[in-house]
Amino acid sequence: MVIGLFIKDALHIHEKAEEFAIAEARAYFNKDQATRLWAASHGGVYVPVSTSTPPNPFLIHVPEREIYSPSGRVLTLMNPAYMIRQIMEHYSTLHKVQGRIASLKHFREETAPDNWEKSALLLFEGGREEALEFTDMAGAPYLRLMRPLKTEASCLKCHAIQGDQIGGIRGGISVSVPIDGFLEHRRKELTTHGLSFLVLWLLGFGIIANAGGRLRRSVQAQDSAESLLRALQSNYRTLIDNSMTGIYISQDNTIKFANARFAEIHEFSPDEMVGMDSMSLVLPEDRKVIPDVVGQSIRRARVPDEYEVRCTTKSGKVIWVQRRNTVIEHNGRPAILGNEIEVTARKKAEIELKASEELLKRLSGQLLQFQDAERNALAREFNENIAQCLSAVKLRTEAMLQPGEYDPPLAMISPLKQIIDDLETTVAAVREMTKRLSPLMVDDLGIVSAVQWLCRSLSQIAPGIRIRTDLQAIESDIPHWLKMDIFQVLERILSSVVAQSQPSRVKITLKPGAGLLKLKIVDKDKGCSLQSPLEGSSERGLNFVAVRSRVEARGGSVSWACRPGFGNTVTIAWPLKGV
Repeated sequence: MVIGLFIKDALHIHEKAEEFAIAEARAYFNKDQATRLWAASHGGVYVPVSTSTPPNPFLIHVPEREIYSPSGRVLTLMNPAYMIRQIMEHYSTLHKVQGRIASLKHFREETAPDNWEKSALLLFEGGREEALEFTDMAGAPYLRLMRPLKTEASCLKCHAIQGDQIGGIRGGISVSVPIDGFLEHRRKELTTHGLSFLVLWLLGFGIIANAGGRLRRSVQAQDSAESLLRALQSNYRTLIDNSMTGIYISQDNTIKFANARFAEIHEFSPDEMVGMDSMSLVLPEDRKVIPDVVGQSIRRARVPDEYEVRCTTKSGKVIWVQRRNTVIEHNGRPAILGNEIEVTARKKAEIELKASEELLKRLSGQLLQFQDAERNALAREFNENIAQCLSAVKLRTEAMLQPGEYDPPLAMISPLKQIIDDLETTVAAVREMTKRLSPLMVDDLGIVSAVQWLCRSLSQIAPGIRIRTDLQAIESDIPHWLKMDIFQVLERILSSVVAQSQPSRVKITLKPGAGLLKLKIVDKDKGCSLQSPLEGSSERGLNFVAVRSRVEARGGSVSWACRPGFGNTVTIAWPLKGV
């Protein structure tokens, strides 16, 4: 580019040098032309005759070619051509500017045209107005300029005899101007401009070299980065393809990428999966549970980290998968990056385990019910047979001490009284054992009355505890087995409250609702702990563990809450249909 600019500039300098030289040559020509026209307009001029200016022999026919001055000096007529030749000779001597008049019809040898002038004169006759030539003359560079010399009315004074007519081409006037000064100026301009362009080239080369070095280093760094990226992509692809987790990208419910494991889980090839509808892999009845991860993320709503869903394979087999989804940018738009593992075996095991737990709960409930029935029967046996027999023996022994027909010996009175006391203790022990085996009061009085009796009994044992009840349950709606559970659970919990040996206010609520029967015990103990009694190892904790086991065996649930300053709340719920 710099070389091209330099060549263009050099051509411009060359053209300007030629233009200046041509302008100077035209200036000299115009000066000569103006002088000739002036002389022609006056019919010539008279000058003294001398050796350098003899009378013009070609003007012999002109009247008054010579005239005399009053002093007797001879004056000769100089026509314009004669005068111009002398002026040109003086200019050649002073300024090295050569001028001459040439003609194809010449009468003097000095007006004979050379080859170039002859060619120019021929062109003038053809209508050409100017001829130019850059040439060397006497070893020096010159510019030659020639224009036609036309016959005018003032010229006929001298040239009418030669047959010339107005407007005809009589010859031409040429000017040869030395141009070594222009060429020297051109050389200096070219040198100056060449140095400028050289500096520009060097500067540009330096900038380009510097930029090229930076670009080369940048390209090398980019090549290294691309090489590293290709290696990382290769390793990443290898990692993705050999991952034990199925990985996929879904955009607008269309799978854009799937690794080998994801395709294997669904029995497809990775190429088959690209472009598939991601929802077509999900079992129709489970599609509604799939979260709108992209929409929820855009709305900044909480998105579930993981979810499990049933899917189908290429062969139609139903499988369970666990998915974790993340919103990413894919081709400038949000998409889902999903991780998937098959959990069919685990899900089956969980289902089987849950079924086993449900079966175990039913069996445990049935076992508890059977145990309660056995205990109830055994308690009634103790209460109705053993206790009654002991009571009868006690009555008969007391009757022996009554005054009557038979008075026992004095030595027997003290042993009999001891026997009576022992019988009373035994009867009390039997009745206490009966109560522990099965609260017969529930069968005899009902759960509401039994709970109220239990609360009164505990209030008498621990006067610092105030118990308030809100029992809204209907006896006929509560199964018999549930009545026994309510009483025993309440007895264990209240015994733990009594065991604390500190004043407390307790409220007991028993309400049915939504197929459940709820028992709530609120112990407004100011010093409650944040540790759940269900997790403790104390007697209180063991009681709560026993309560939880019994309730859950019947299909119920136990929850505990503590608010410092407000006390403990135990909530128990049983299904009214049972287990």
